[in-house]
Amino acid sequence: MGAGQESSSDIREFQDPGTGRHVVQLTSGDCFDYALYYYIPSMTRDGRYVVFYRHRGSDVQLHRLDILSGLTTQLTEAKTANALWRPWLQPPASGVRDQLSAFCPVTNDVFYFDSNLLRCVNIHTLEDRVVYELDDGRVPCGLTGVSPDGQHFVFPHADRTWWEQNLASGPETHTATDCRLVIVDIHAGTARTLVHQNGWITHSHFYDDQRILFSHAPTHRAILMTDLRGGWYVCLRSPDENGMTCHYQATCCGVAYEVLPRHLGICDPRTLDREEYLLGNIRTYHLGRDPEARLWFYEAPVGETMRGIAWLPRLEPGVPNSAEVILGPIRTYWLGQRSHIHPTVTPGRRHILFTGGDDRNETNHLFLLDIADLEDTQWDWPSRHAGRSTAL
Repeated sequence: MGAGQESSSDIREFQDPGTGRHVVQLTSGDCFDYALYYYIPSMTRDGRYVVFYRHRGSDVQLHRLDILSGLTTQLTEAKTANALWRPWLQPPASGVRDQLSAFCPVTNDVFYFDSNLLRCVNIHTLEDRVVYELDDGRVPCGLTGVSPDGQHFVFPHADRTWWEQNLASGPETHTATDCRLVIVDIHAGTARTLVHQNGWITHSHFYDDQRILFSHAPTHRAILMTDLRGGWYVCLRSPDENGMTCHYQATCCGVAYEVLPRHLGICDPRTLDREEYLLGNIRTYHLGRDPEARLWFYEAPVGETMRGIAWLPRLEPGVPNSAEVILGPIRTYWLGQRSHIHPTVTPGRRHILFTGGDDRNETNHLFLLDIADLEDTQWDWPSRHAGRSTAL
């Protein structure tokens, strides 16, 4: 298939066997479908269209799903020779650089790498253009994002020699040399380095129009922040006796994060104040994404070998907080990044978008979980820190 080719998905609805909640399977077929990395948007503002990766055979390309019609349109024809993001590799595939794409709801453009070309394609018109070209001696090496105003694209890149020497096994963070976090002016097509360090920068995305979150420090896992000026960064949370940070979300109340395996937290990026919460009954894998910070939920182990989604009705510091399972147990297939549920609230706030397994052919696809009845998590951080954090 090529860009512009259309296909239909077998959309089906069912009740989650574990919780009885209504679930809609949006995509299906002999492929693995998964949304953009869940720190950033995958849906249009009206919630009608989803941008996602489709890994079929040895090819990975971006697609657009019209939820109303069930029609899927291929957006890209990228030819990157080894497109999969290490060290979380599946067998090598070609196509778009996996996990490194970002969607801009302001313009409805999705940005992606075809080898070292940063391109963008409009999900409605399919107009495709080159935005920026990275030098051949470098390699895009981590997750990306677009600023909420649609003006800038952020991504990290590494020395190609270092990258390829370590390709088979995946590098340790501290072994990287000459890694750079850069922003691209989307309209001018120019790039500028913000941070330059001897450590692998694996994740980056915007907190707001000015500030950027990224990880990790050269010596340990941490949540780091810089801004459009560059030349500095601050560490928002480092490992301690409770564990290490892993996933974090930009919200209007601050940076929400997890400390594996049993704590969640929130940090005000202006004051660096933070508050953390102990999980009492269900540990966490991936903190869910809600930019409005109204619902606290997360991907969790449910049963011995299965996964699910847990929701916290209430959050209080200093006491164990009990979660309720709202999805699961379910099974996902394959390995690595494509097997994660990565739950995120949809723009209409009636559903959680997630990646789940289709037991009929042991593939993964896009699903919606009905959460229209869920009340907001009760917690008092927003009232105590009103006005301190800039809304995303």
